[in-house]
Amino acid sequence: MMSIPEMLSIMKEKQMVEEKDFPFARKILMDCEKGLKEEKRSIDEKYSKIIEEDYKQYKRTNDLLFDRIEKLKKAKSDKEARYEEKIIEFRGRISRLKETKRKNDEDLEAETGLQDTGATGVNNVESSQGKDRAIVFFDYPKPVCTSTGNSRGESRQKGIMVL
Repeated sequence: MMSIPEMLSIMKEKQMVEEKDFPFARKILMDCEKGLKEEKRSIDEKYSKIIEEDYKQYKRTNDLLFDRIEKLKKAKSDKEARYEEKIIEFRGRISRLKETKRKNDEDLEAETGLQDTGATGVNNVESSQGKDRAIVFFDYPKPVCTSTGNSRGESRQKGIMVL
């Protein structure tokens, strides 16, 4: 940008302004320069404020998003931990159920073995679970309402009862 003395010099050379009007031209140019500088400063301030406000809004939004992301990560981590606990709990339950089934199967084999040998009456047997059990074999008549050829209208029911 050209300075005011340079502009006055050019105006004088080209005879754009008479000598007597130079002080007036100089004042006009100085006022214009002052106005332009003030306008530039005002625009700079305005845009600086706009940029500052935009930055603050961006920072607030960014902070909110960051907080939300952190909360979501924590919630995800908590859920994963809870799922892991549940999986461990279910594995333990399944393991206990399998062990109980295995012991019950062993007990049933022992009880069935007694029945196959023809044992009758009450037998005390210790189960694999460490509890004493009484095995009662029973044979009693059961009333039937069919014509099976049984003159008393009864059939026999046999079974094992484990106490």
